[in-house]
Amino acid sequence: MSWALPAAYGSGKDTNERRAALPRCAQGGLGLITLDDVSKRFPNGTEALRDVDLEIASGDFCFLVGSSGAGKSTIIRLLIREELPTTGRVFVDGQDIVAMRHGQIPQLRRRVGVVFQDFKLLPRKTVAENISFALLVTGRSEEEASEETERALSLVGLSQRRDHFPDQLSGGEQQRTAIARALVNRPSILIADEPTGNLDPVTSWEIIKLLLRVNELGTTMVMATHNAEIVNALRRRVIHLDHGTVVRDEREGLYAA
Repeated sequence: MSWALPAAYGSGKDTNERRAALPRCAQGGLGLITLDDVSKRFPNGTEALRDVDLEIASGDFCFLVGSSGAGKSTIIRLLIREELPTTGRVFVDGQDIVAMRHGQIPQLRRRVGVVFQDFKLLPRKTVAENISFALLVTGRSEEEASEETERALSLVGLSQRRDHFPDQLSGGEQQRTAIARALVNRPSILIADEPTGNLDPVTSWEIIKLLLRVNELGTTMVMATHNAEIVNALRRRVIHLDHGTVVRDEREGLYAA
């Protein structure tokens, strides 16, 4: 079963008008994500990000690398509006997340799927229920949720495990379930925060191959990782953070320069 993607965000009159109001770095190219001179300072004085300028194009596959505390997780929280920048502007698909009204946040989070290291599955729901729940809470009908859930299950190869509970699954199957849940709303962006951190090497590569397939189908991928082997093998774009600053941003990059 093919995974039919929605029409690309960033087209049409409304989006073009939004882009005209963006800073120059956000207007150029096919930028889907833009951080414009972003700094983040927490109340305790910790400076998580400092003067970050970053643009990620539609369809890109990016690794965020750096030691713990470098700023990777802060960028992820900014992109789903769990945090706001202290200074600077953050744009996702031409929308300024700082200026975004509270009622617009759920729509943003439907367009940005997130996969976590610890899966975050609901233990008393089956695989299919975990996935469909992400649609039902947004008001989608049972029929539509069922159809989209089956499509997502097929994509991640879990159709035969649809009625199992999380504690009946392997770690890799739990992560596949989490990926299907993140994809069921057909997001334009998928963020993976250490998706292989709790998996063995063989299972990790299975998850990476799945993420590559999702990217090939048109979804923009942003993956935070400490796994140098994966980064070095794939040679995709590498954005290296150190103490809240982007110190390296290169195509076909390695984990370490």
